[in-house]
Amino acid sequence: MPFKKGLHTLLKRGQDVSVIDEHFMENHPDAIFTLDPTGRVTRLNDKTSLLLGYTGRDLMNHFSFFVHPEDQETTLQHFQKVMSGSSETYAIRVRHVNGQYLEMQIVNIPIFSNNLIVGAYGIIRDLTTSRVMKQQMDAIQFDQQLVETLPGIAIAAFNEDGCLLRASDSFAELFSVSPDQIKTLSKQELFQRIDPAHQQEFREFLDLLKANRLLPSLDIETRVIHPQHGFQDVFCRCAFRRTGANEQAELTCVIYNLSEHKLLDKQLHDEKEKLLTFQQVSTSAIYRYDFTEKTIIFHTRGFEKIFSGILHHYEGTEGTWETDLILEEDRSKVEASHQRILANHEIELSYRIQHDGILYWVLENRTPICNPKGIVSAFQSVIQDITRLKQQEEKIFQLAMHDRVTGLPNRTLVLEKIGQWIKTYPTFSVLTVSYNTLQDINHDFGYAIGDKWLSKTATQLLHQLPGASYFGHLYGDEYIVLFPNVVEECSINKICEQLIELSKQKIVIDSYEWYPSIGIGVSRFPEDADSAEDLVKTASIALGRARVNEYSVYSSTFNIETYRRHQLQKVSGQLSAGMNCSSSTSRRLTPGPERSSEPRH
Repeated sequence: MPFKKGLHTLLKRGQDVSVIDEHFMENHPDAIFTLDPTGRVTRLNDKTSLLLGYTGRDLMNHFSFFVHPEDQETTLQHFQKVMSGSSETYAIRVRHVNGQYLEMQIVNIPIFSNNLIVGAYGIIRDLTTSRVMKQQMDAIQFDQQLVETLPGIAIAAFNEDGCLLRASDSFAELFSVSPDQIKTLSKQELFQRIDPAHQQEFREFLDLLKANRLLPSLDIETRVIHPQHGFQDVFCRCAFRRTGANEQAELTCVIYNLSEHKLLDKQLHDEKEKLLTFQQVSTSAIYRYDFTEKTIIFHTRGFEKIFSGILHHYEGTEGTWETDLILEEDRSKVEASHQRILANHEIELSYRIQHDGILYWVLENRTPICNPKGIVSAFQSVIQDITRLKQQEEKIFQLAMHDRVTGLPNRTLVLEKIGQWIKTYPTFSVLTVSYNTLQDINHDFGYAIGDKWLSKTATQLLHQLPGASYFGHLYGDEYIVLFPNVVEECSINKICEQLIELSKQKIVIDSYEWYPSIGIGVSRFPEDADSAEDLVKTASIALGRARVNEYSVYSSTFNIETYRRHQLQKVSGQLSAGMNCSSSTSRRLTPGPERSSEPRH
């Protein structure tokens, strides 16, 4: 019940209200207080304390203590009128306990006792929130008006039946009609303004909007027909807005005319093409070399821009200009090209030059020039700086040849390295090392944890390997290691036993921890295979024979019957301690602690 109405109800009952009804005061939804004739607070309810943040004792003060200095005089005038018998409603700024002033609506009614005014009742309502909301609404309306004035932007609202409710002037301009005329256009007439080739798509767009009204918005690009300018490309963003519980939802559309934007895009594209053509010319240079004079007799300035004066420095030098600059590894290729030029053949070659410590990649297209006697006397070359292109190719090669997670050489690069080792080393060993855990981790904990497992295991293994070894990644958590000049059984056993020891080292990832389950397969060059593919294959076969925390050396004589006999001998304890190296060698160490994937606490 409103405050004034409540007090008037008490008065009509003929009660003496010099003492306020406690139930009314404490249960009223607003903050209520009383003032004595001097303007000092004498009573209040809890809501007053909650509203202003003060304790009840702190509020027992003169009203001027809480009123903004600029509102003191206005407040005093209203209080004097209340003391003269009138009820007053006014707005002032009241200080909160945090020092901030809040805009409040105050209602004062005089307190009568025996027909004498002995004070005043007061009610406080916070106007700050409503004032802020009004300011925000004014700002939104201002922003909308400002947006609607931007060229190319139009706003329109429709009801659920597709009838236009309101639209900006720019929406009418989009269809070349007046704002008054656009209001009279029917839904069908508006729809006919869409390009016929796009109408079906637009219908499907509207159906999708109706079926998914909770979407914040939906976008479409379409075309509308302008009587003078023809088809106009537009971008349309639409969303449903429900105006009330019992009212139909409104479909609001913001439309941006893309026609001018697309025209500018085309112009920009054309200019870019011209610029690219210019850049292509500017990164090239032309020069002519005379075999008789043994000097450069002509060149464009392009080379000067690209290579910082190299050509100018060498243009008077006897011999081909790049002889002193070319890297030694590429000189034979360039010298061979001279012979092909003298044989009257056009050539294309790329090579590297170094100047002032900077390495350049150069691409040349050389064309022979003959004298009247038909003898090659010079050549003309179009030369380009392809350094950046080569750098990009190198980056692409690195990405293609290395594992994304571990950064280790992948199987392709490992096979290439093994091929090089076959030509370099008389003997070496290939070890495939598997941690046998990645698939379970990916399944149970997700691929993000799986990637961390790969990184951890690769790092663990890398720290255990000697500098002369070569370390790569096959797939999953299976790695490959090459050891040069290591084929003797005792050396292989020692290396494998050291690696198996890693199974006793706990690997911690986030809140989880595991003990690795390591298996190792070994093949030897040239004893077990003499090609890269076969060496990896035989090492993988040996790995398949190794149990958890075991290693196995490949043997071509290892067959199923041998394997079964081998297992029976192990069970009966009759396996000989010294197996001949020509048979499959298998070692099993005491496994480390059992694997754990429980979270750490």
